[in-house]
Amino acid sequence: MLIHHASCLYAYLFVCGYTHLLHLAMEYLVSLFLLVRLFISCCMLSVGCFVLLTFCIWHRSTR
Repeated sequence: MLIHHASCLYAYLFVCGYTHLLHLAMEYLVSLFLLVRLFISCCMLSVGCFVLLTFCIWHRSTR
């Protein structure tokens, strides 16, 4: 009976630990995804500014 309880306890701890690790991994992936999205939007913004600046300089030089 005691062995049965111990195995149940181990199974419970294993499942709890596994779900906790899964939760942590999900949070890590979400934060990574948000960081990547932020990085991409910053890149797009800087590329847009660069293109706008280049266009302004080109427009002034042709005038």
